[in-house]
Amino acid sequence: MLQVQRNCFQIRAIKSKVKHIMIQPSIIEQPETLFLERRQHDGSVNQIAPERRQFRDGDRSVRPEVAEFANAVDDYKIARHRRFITFEELFDVMVSLGYHK
Repeated sequence: MLQVQRNCFQIRAIKSKVKHIMIQPSIIEQPETLFLERRQHDGSVNQIAPERRQFRDGDRSVRPEVAEFANAVDDYKIARHRRFITFEELFDVMVSLGYHK
């Protein structure tokens, strides 16, 4: 794939005049990369796409109760297709784990 880059530089002259110098477009050769068009599908209506978002990270707490809470929040987000949750939803997750005041 070829990409054309154009560069313009401005040089100020002695008497506050600005001269514009156009440099000829240079052609830079870039390797072609494989592009996967995700918007296209094979025509099946009931095609279910896998969840692409990853909420869990590899660095969980050493405390098991903290890891359990983090996993419960992640499961809640995945089940409801939510990236961010409200404090009320967070409280609901805590209650589902057995929290009471």
